[in-house]
Amino acid sequence: MRVRPLLLTGALLVAGLGAPGLAADAPAPAAPGTTVPSDALTGDAGGRLGLGPATGGAPDTRTALSYGVTPGGSLRDGLAVSNTGPAPLEVTLAVVGARSADGALAPATAAPQPGAPLDAAAGWLALEGPTTVTVPADGVLVVPIALAVPADARPGDHAAFVTARGGEAVVAVPASFRVSGESRAQLVVADLRVEHDASAVPFTGGATTAVFTVRNTGTERLGGSTRLRTAGLLTGGDEVAGPVVPALLPGEQVELRAAADGPPADGRVTATVSLTALALDGTAVAGAEVASTGSALAFPWSALLLLLLLVAVAVLLLRRRGSARPAAPAPTPAADAAARRGRAAPSQPAHLTGSRTSAPLTDEVSR
Repeated sequence: MRVRPLLLTGALLVAGLGAPGLAADAPAPAAPGTTVPSDALTGDAGGRLGLGPATGGAPDTRTALSYGVTPGGSLRDGLAVSNTGPAPLEVTLAVVGARSADGALAPATAAPQPGAPLDAAAGWLALEGPTTVTVPADGVLVVPIALAVPADARPGDHAAFVTARGGEAVVAVPASFRVSGESRAQLVVADLRVEHDASAVPFTGGATTAVFTVRNTGTERLGGSTRLRTAGLLTGGDEVAGPVVPALLPGEQVELRAAADGPPADGRVTATVSLTALALDGTAVAGAEVASTGSALAFPWSALLLLLLLVAVAVLLLRRRGSARPAAPAPTPAADAAARRGRAAPSQPAHLTGSRTSAPLTDEVSR
C-alpha cells in the first residue's frame, strides 16, 4: 500500500471561472450553437455522427476530457458535435458513468458488475443548455459543459463519459478527473481458489490452476502484473508469470486465472499468487506488492493404482508358485499292505537278560 499526495497533472489542466484550486490557462467558454465545417473536427467516429472536445467555439486536438482538480473547484469547457450527413441530425447528449473494459474506459450504459459501483463523478459534469440539439448538415455544433467538484470529493482518480446519440449511431468522449489530496494506490488478491489436475503418469507433476479476484481498494486507477508459484508437501513445483491485471478504477474488480506445472501429487498442493500494482504508464508502484496463498488436496491416485496393481500381481504369482509344487507320490499296494501289517502287529514284551535266576515259589507255610 502506498499513500502519496496527488499532483495536479493530466492531459489537460483547466481553471474554473473564479473557482479556487484549478490550474490556470482555462479554455475559453464554448459558444452554444457555433457551427464549423465537419472536417475540422478531430476524433470523428468515421460515420455521420462525431463528438470531441472543443475550445473557443471550435474543435481542438484533444481526444478526451482530462482535468486535474481540487475539491470544491469548478470549470467550464466545450464539446463539438459533428454531422457529416447531407441533412440536419437530431442528437441527444448525456453524461454517464464509466467502467473498465479490458483495461480501457467504457461508458457504463449497463448495470455494473457486483463489487464495481459506478463512480459518482458522472454527477459532477453537466451539459449547459438543452440535452437534445439539432446539428446542421455537414456541420458542427459546439455545446458548453460545466464541471463542479464537491468539497468532499475523494482524492484520486474518477471518470465519466459524455455520449451523443443520433439515429442509430452512438459516440462517446471519456472524461477523467484527478482530485488532489492524499491518495492510496492498492490492489488486493481475494477469493483465491486452487485446482489441481494430477498426472496420469505416477510420480510426475500435474497441472495446477489458481482462480482469484483482484480488487482495487485504493483511490487510483491501476493495473498490475502477477506471478504464480506452486509447491507440494515434499517437493517443489513451478513458478510462472501470470495474467496481466487490466487497469481498474477504484472499487472495481476482475477475476483472473493462472496455470502452472504442479508438483507430483503427495497429498496437498500449494499455490501462491504474487501481485505487483502498476501505474498507467507501466511503472511498478513502490510498496504495493501483495501475495495470497491457497491449497488443494492432491492425492497420488495414479501411484496408488500402480501400487494396488503390483500387490495384485505379487499375490497372483505367489498363488501360482504354490500350485506348481510337485505332489506326493501315491502309495503302491505292497507299501500299503506293509503299512497295515505294521499297524496290526501286537507289541512284544521286553526281555530281561542276566545271570540271576529266581527261586521257585512254594506253597509251604513256615511253621
